[in-house]
Amino acid sequence: MLRLLAVLLSLGVLVRGQTPEVCWVRSMALYGINNALSATNRVTSAAGGSILVSGDDALGCFEKTGELRWVFSFQRLWETVVDNGTFTYPARQDGANPMWVDPVTQLVFLGASSRVLYAIDIATGALRWSWSGARSVFESVTGGDGRVHVETTDFKHWALDIATGRVLWAAEFRRVSNYQTGVFNGVLVRPNIDGWIFALNATNGALLWESREPDVVQQLWEPDMPFRTFPAYPLGVAYISDSAGNAFAFDLSTGKVVWKVPAIEGFSTNYNRRMNLELWGDNLIIQAQGFVAIQNGFNYGIMRAVNALTGEELWLRDNVYPGMCGMTVSQQGLLIYSAFIQPYSSRTPYAPSEVDFRNQLVAIREDGSEVWKFEISGKSCTGSLQQLDGMVVYLYNDVAAGSNYTLQLVTLPTVIGEGAKTCAADVPSPALPPMKPNLPTPSMRLPAENGGAYCWRQTMAYKPLGSPATDGARVYIQDNAGLILAIDIESGEVVWKAFAGPGSEAMGYPTNLLVADGRLYLGTANKEVQVRDAATGHLLWRRKSGTRPGQANWFTSFYGYPAYANGIMYIGTPDAFINAFNATTGEEVWTYYIGLYRPDTVQYSAADNLVYAIGHDADSGANDQQTALFMALDGSDGSVVWQRPIDSFVSESGFINIVNGYTVFATWEGEIRAYSVGRGGGDLLWTYIIGPDMIGQQESALLVDGTSLGLAGTDVVFWGDSDSNVTALRTSDLTILWRISVMDIGLFPEMESLPQPYLWLQFTLSNGALYIPTSQGLFVLNATNGAPLWTDLRGRVNANVLVVERPGVGAQVIYGRYLSNVDSNVPSCRPSNPTAGGVSTLATEDVTTIRIPVASPVTAPMLTATSSPSPSPSPSPPAKPSPAASPALAASPVPIPTPAPTCPPCPTRTNCSAPAPAPTNPTARTSASVSLGLTVVSVKLLKADKGSQDRLEGAVSKLIDSRSTRVHVTSVEAVGSSSSGAAVVRFSLKASSSRALGAAVDELQDAVLDGKLQAALGAKSVRVGALAAVKVRSLVVAP
Repeated sequence: MLRLLAVLLSLGVLVRGQTPEVCWVRSMALYGINNALSATNRVTSAAGGSILVSGDDALGCFEKTGELRWVFSFQRLWETVVDNGTFTYPARQDGANPMWVDPVTQLVFLGASSRVLYAIDIATGALRWSWSGARSVFESVTGGDGRVHVETTDFKHWALDIATGRVLWAAEFRRVSNYQTGVFNGVLVRPNIDGWIFALNATNGALLWESREPDVVQQLWEPDMPFRTFPAYPLGVAYISDSAGNAFAFDLSTGKVVWKVPAIEGFSTNYNRRMNLELWGDNLIIQAQGFVAIQNGFNYGIMRAVNALTGEELWLRDNVYPGMCGMTVSQQGLLIYSAFIQPYSSRTPYAPSEVDFRNQLVAIREDGSEVWKFEISGKSCTGSLQQLDGMVVYLYNDVAAGSNYTLQLVTLPTVIGEGAKTCAADVPSPALPPMKPNLPTPSMRLPAENGGAYCWRQTMAYKPLGSPATDGARVYIQDNAGLILAIDIESGEVVWKAFAGPGSEAMGYPTNLLVADGRLYLGTANKEVQVRDAATGHLLWRRKSGTRPGQANWFTSFYGYPAYANGIMYIGTPDAFINAFNATTGEEVWTYYIGLYRPDTVQYSAADNLVYAIGHDADSGANDQQTALFMALDGSDGSVVWQRPIDSFVSESGFINIVNGYTVFATWEGEIRAYSVGRGGGDLLWTYIIGPDMIGQQESALLVDGTSLGLAGTDVVFWGDSDSNVTALRTSDLTILWRISVMDIGLFPEMESLPQPYLWLQFTLSNGALYIPTSQGLFVLNATNGAPLWTDLRGRVNANVLVVERPGVGAQVIYGRYLSNVDSNVPSCRPSNPTAGGVSTLATEDVTTIRIPVASPVTAPMLTATSSPSPSPSPSPPAKPSPAASPALAASPVPIPTPAPTCPPCPTRTNCSAPAPAPTNPTARTSASVSLGLTVVSVKLLKADKGSQDRLEGAVSKLIDSRSTRVHVTSVEAVGSSSSGAAVVRFSLKASSSRALGAAVDELQDAVLDGKLQAALGAKSVRVGALAAVKVRSLVVAP
């Protein structure tokens, strides 16, 4: 009892009434399972009951008793950046590595941040196969019917054979998927985050149906999609929720909506309207992820129970807290849900200092009444709530001060009280020694995709949310993962890369970038103000926001532009200060605290030595004010010249445009307001009423001098709204110059197969063209009449557009594009939009690289830098099987140390066996077959031209150790028709030993992935005849 009390106290548990005991608690850091932001977990009955937890770079498997069974580690992608720094590429945005468990084969499939899919035996931790065809981060992993399905953030879907990892089919969509996908009775259900639901034949990828009924479908965590069959719906019904607060039931046979429930109807929430869904017998439970009301200082959500077949409401509870980690149903028929409690300060409205995170697990009966409640403080749940054999499995981060987000796993019994099942024996495992896998050669510094001068594409680590800037020679841009790039403006090649620093994994909004006087000015994803040398990326100085005594960060990120003038950098920071720093030294010149307002863009005006700033209060916590503050500060000392409260929400991430003595803002009250500027300014000059139905529909406005458009006597205001309208307003008489809808299929036929665009960012005007970033891509219009010029609808544009006018060439347009692209184009290389339709077949031969493991000497158990102490076998009872050593891994975007499971050191009182002795390998192979996929090649000429084949052999031989391995072309075959320009060239590899063969295969795989083989084929001595324009597309190795 004393031990239990100690555990409860260490967890911060509040024991009130019926409270279950804690079965056991495990700190994942003891076993090398760490996470910077989020983690995933799964439970399965496989191997007698298993609990799987995935962190940043390791997957752990635990027994029901809490005993560690094995750990599987992998190396994340990384590269060296400026100042001898290291940048580690993230997993998907929430930081999780998604996984799926197949109950038939008892394998777990891990979509790792190394961009490799691993198939791992749950019982032993042995690697069965791995696949490295993904060129982007894994968004989701699911499966069924002998196939595993993976989604990547570059909109691609891959279906692989569960037993072998062979790609069976692939497809490409126009938008990224939701985390939540599912396979049911041979139907793959794949929601776009934009609300477009696709159903595909899971066997062959054929499109079955599509639906555009929901709003945005974007979960904040990784729930399983609920599904069940009914006599009226023999193929089944899938349940999906959207970000507007609706729950849907879809007939998998037809895609028709069986029913729709507006779950937040009658309640109000300005933010997260997403819903958790869980089937509970014949009922579907709908739980709000966001709060709908504030009562007694706490945020409350709602929970509804509806009939799963009809959608009819059974009961409603409006006194529950929002849930972020889902629900589960116990074996005894209780529903157990997770809830998040966030009270606000009772002393100062919206102050962050007293926020006390608490989490609940609550078990309820079918009528909604509570059975028991478990509450902990200082924790933030992650993963998903699940149950295994009468235990609740709960994963959370310790967010208490100084905890560094320690990941912990807790189990509780699902039923309490007299006669209830008690917890299984608690069998702890000792900590593992630190795991330090040898870092691979950096691999992410790839050449730009180049289509000529000023026509290029580069890749960031994640979303390029900071608007780009240029000094004429280089383009500067940053993303929300902390990666900062300088790119040659003509060629697109990276000049330097830098890392913002620790804390960037939180993926906060960075500022837009500013470059002046040879320095780069920015606020970063980890909430730092930084100044860097523009030519080299060298960090000159940094200042961390939120470090002033008693002045913590009120807000999660920056927003908008910094300013610079006369050696001073001006910037608003997340701790609610407007700051002036010496741009050379970083020394504070002055600061001004604006309280509960979040500072957006700041703008310096040389005409009157003023710093203008706009801030709003809606991000500071409980949002019941929605007001803003427009102010002018003296540029020399920061004293307030004037400030004007605005009785509406105003936010501006673009420039504060000052034209002819005034500026304008768009308000959430459906207005455009004009304010005078200058030392005697701040007066409201006029208000244009957009309309009462446009409340909350617009955020940013662009004010331009009318003479720049050839218009005399008037300036022009441009804005967009979430109804997809673009409006141009004359300021002289407040009349509409023109208005169009970017949803108008007559004007934009390429929009036919896309959801509605949302317009919230500031436009860019250049040489009479208006550049409009939206949630569906970039629209470019004639600024004088709104006529369409061109579009790029390949993905969302999340920041302002940079335009450089080039005489004789045209406008060079540079912008970040969802998910992680930076694009540059001029009139000669404007992008082509995808054809109509939301999904297309992907040629797997062209884009995937699969390695079937080649036999090689057996590797030792993991811990490549240090080995773990030898476990001590126990004579009885019979020991569990040890993890077998794994074969060589499949190719990945970087050479990766072979992961193998690690058996924890054995405590003397538990059962554990020493690692199994390495099996002998008397028939190790010394030969293999290689199939090289090529395009833009004359197949007939290559077949007939022995000289071209010899040059191809020579190019391949230069990339491996030709002294120990010989390469020979054995056949050339056309892919499709002989005129298709695509060929498969088969080589034989013959090596002096199995070790030499394995090394040659590694070198060839890496040469394909990092472009070395393409470069070798581009040599003048090779690039002739049949190989004059050849492109490398794939490499398949078979024993």
